[in-house]
Amino acid sequence: MEQPKVYISYTWKPESKSVVDQIELALLKAGIELARDRNEVKYRDRIDHFMDKIGNGDLIILVIGKEYLESKYCMYELLQIYDNKDNFEDRIFPILLSNANIDDPEYQIRYPQFWKEKYESLDKIIREGELANAPHEWLVRYRDFSQKIGALTYFLSQINAQSLDYHQYTNFKDLVDAIKERLKDLGGGNNTSPPPSHSTTTNSTQPHTSSTTSPVALKSEIKQLITRGNMDKAFDRLQQVISNDSRHANVLLGLQSQYSSLSRDNRIGILSNSEYSVQNNRITYNLLSVVDDLEDEDLK
Repeated sequence: MEQPKVYISYTWKPESKSVVDQIELALLKAGIELARDRNEVKYRDRIDHFMDKIGNGDLIILVIGKEYLESKYCMYELLQIYDNKDNFEDRIFPILLSNANIDDPEYQIRYPQFWKEKYESLDKIIREGELANAPHEWLVRYRDFSQKIGALTYFLSQINAQSLDYHQYTNFKDLVDAIKERLKDLGGGNNTSPPPSHSTTTNSTQPHTSSTTSPVALKSEIKQLITRGNMDKAFDRLQQVISNDSRHANVLLGLQSQYSSLSRDNRIGILSNSEYSVQNNRITYNLLSVVDDLEDEDLK
């Protein structure tokens, strides 16, 4: 049985991306892979195909702020999620940014007005330009956004989504637990590959390489090392398996140098706990991105 995917819908604005990075790390620590656009959509892939997959998903995290509700792509995803299946409430896991204001009646009116004005502006351009044969797909979507966003924001405002500060303080524990429960209900458990088994060989100290471990299992193994804080072991493992000709080789060396310097500075006490945490998280996120981008030709 194919494992259910955990999707996330968000904008690429800095605050939203930062929250998504934190969520991804919290889920990885729980052994749950996140189906995120930067990991799933490769060069020349159709972005709309991935958005449609989100719309049909059974577990979708929504990171909602003002920019999300005023983004045509995010609104397209949200309406796809809402329209494609009946159990909308069971499938969504909202995280609300402070500027969403969806519990404010004034904003519950402002958002429909925003999309109504977008619709009218595009409709005017089409009519005045005599563009009767022009694609009207977004015109129809803007109309749908203006008609449905009011009800959607009111519905979302009635869900106890907890504050972002609370989620960050608890490292998104409630979110992770809720997703685990949903995965259990769907019969999927955790949707990650288990760490590769280490079968007995003639030389038990021989390290695994890409010839004995599949790229998918290798990525899972290294990600678990990273998310468990075993950064030195993760760097060592990557050095074992990444080819010197890989486009990631120099990036990896740079990250390893940054981590060594950070560890040294932390040992001699010249960094505050918050400074160390910020820099360590940045290296962690970048290293996870390198692992996500690994392809067969990058391996020895």
